[in-house]
Amino acid sequence: ERVILRADHVVAISHAVARAYENYCAERRCLRKDGQTLRVWWLGADFSNDRQSPPTKRVRAISEASRPFFLSVGTLAPNKGQALCLAAFDKLWAEGVDATLTIVGRPGWNTTALERRLREHPEHGRRLFWLSDASDAELQSLYKSARAVICASYAEGFGLPLIEAAHAGVPIIASDIDIFHEVGGDSVSYFDVLDPESLKQRIMETLASERRAHPLPVLSWKESTQRLLDIVAGAHVRDAAL
Repeated sequence: ERVILRADHVVAISHAVARAYENYCAERRCLRKDGQTLRVWWLGADFSNDRQSPPTKRVRAISEASRPFFLSVGTLAPNKGQALCLAAFDKLWAEGVDATLTIVGRPGWNTTALERRLREHPEHGRRLFWLSDASDAELQSLYKSARAVICASYAEGFGLPLIEAAHAGVPIIASDIDIFHEVGGDSVSYFDVLDPESLKQRIMETLASERRAHPLPVLSWKESTQRLLDIVAGAHVRDAAL
């Protein structure tokens, strides 16, 4: 409410977030500050400046195994969909599909039950891995060798793993939500939101096809930062003119 009433300028990290802001104001008939502007600024990702280091032992255990692995990246949280990923893989394992699920992300909010489920799962350490403290170098290595990256969120502001996966040239499977369509377009394989069976089908299709990522326009962090600076500078010029 303070942003709506007091901010001269608002910058959203996606058009989906900008629409949500506009809808919030309209539905509640909020009185916005006179002259308030709303601009969109996309995030970036860039591992190119990281030093290339040999994969760690735990990463090699995942990437050099005979079975393909799928990667989920993000802080553990209900909206991120890690529980849905696990449900889909439980179905696959029950049907005899030999594939690995690797989750990279620190513990987040309201995930005590999920954390226990991951640690106590029969496949933990074999076909299920949870790395809660992965370094950037480990994550980069996992991106490069994953069969695909799964983005299973039912709500997101942007979805940075899509951009990071695109940088690494890895295929992407994502839930069918507006923001993922905005970022991923036709380059992503989509599944029905909150439906583990639909996700399972996309995984099966990925396993049956050649590992090939479709082109996806991405920004480096330098390019992303420059765009934000341009927005700020433009706003400053506008305010000075007033």
